Amino acid sequence: MRQLGTIDLEVLDLAMKSGGSFNEVHLENSELKRHGVGKILDTLGTLKDKKFLILNTDGSFSITEVRSEEHTSELQSPC
Repeated sequence: MRQLGTIDLEVLDLAMKSGGSFNEVHLENSELKRHGVGKILDTLGTLKDKKFLILNTDGSFSITEVRSEEHTSELQSPC
């Protein structure tokens, strides 16, 4: 299993900053667009496969509750 990379964390951070869910408008207005469409789509697919994100019926993505708690605790824990 691939470890999380910088872009993975950037997507999860975007989800957290957007109240737990985001759509293409959030992506377009973020710094993630510098990675390009292909890389973003690959990352979204990977995070969905790993159960970090779910695809909503309206086409937006939401961070899963369990992963949201893990992500928040990882960001808050001292290194």
